[in-house]
Amino acid sequence: MTSAICAGLAVMAVILSIGHISGAHLNPSVTVAFAALRHFPWLHVPLYITAQISGSISAAFSLKIVFRPFMSGGATVPSVGTGQALAIEFIVTFFLMFVIVAVATDTRAVGELAGIAIGGMVMLNILVAGRATGGSMNPARTLGPAIATENFKGLWIYIVAPTAGAVAGAAGYTAVKLRQDTAAESARRNEGSLSRLGESSQAVVPSRSSGNSAWKLDGGSWLCLAGECRKECSELEHLNVILCYKEANQIAEFLGKNEAGDEGLV
Repeated sequence: MTSAICAGLAVMAVILSIGHISGAHLNPSVTVAFAALRHFPWLHVPLYITAQISGSISAAFSLKIVFRPFMSGGATVPSVGTGQALAIEFIVTFFLMFVIVAVATDTRAVGELAGIAIGGMVMLNILVAGRATGGSMNPARTLGPAIATENFKGLWIYIVAPTAGAVAGAAGYTAVKLRQDTAAESARRNEGSLSRLGESSQAVVPSRSSGNSAWKLDGGSWLCLAGECRKECSELEHLNVILCYKEANQIAEFLGKNEAGDEGLV
């Protein structure tokens, strides 16, 4: 419990203090994931990873010297099987990166609370995974203490699983955000189309072609306006559909197109 709280508060403090300078990349997996999703230039990745690993090694040797014999360097080694360790580190890093991408790249998020959200997620993940793997989520965090203590047991797990989990987490949130953005853009596009249809209705010449439910526009084109409205409305989502159909009904009523209204407008 104590180590989880300390780690979460430390991450929170670093993000709030230097996040506006360097992005507070403390984790090579996070840096690689951001680069993979084009949120960070690949050219800077080697420099960041070098700094992260150097900081980890320096911190591990400092702990070993200052706190000996109470602390040997802070090494993380799995206490469960290889498969379990891989799965646990992948999962906790996935959720960590999901939160990081959400608060760091989405303009709709409250950026000032990024440090609190990320630090809280680190604390929660360590509480969940600490007994099994140490809750590393960070190749640099494991590599430095491994060198200081000369304990390389399961080191590859802490390199592969967090990196894969971070990339998957970043891709997961990006997919969710992309779907929302696409839906919003579709709604805006359809609302614009409906508005243009409404404007077109003002130019209708009130004459009906015999045997045809279409109405003649002053531009000489033929358009079943209510049918077009119904098509536009079907592509909208949620409450926009109701508003859309109401506007479509108004257009149909203006044109006197009772036939179209009976075909499915509500």
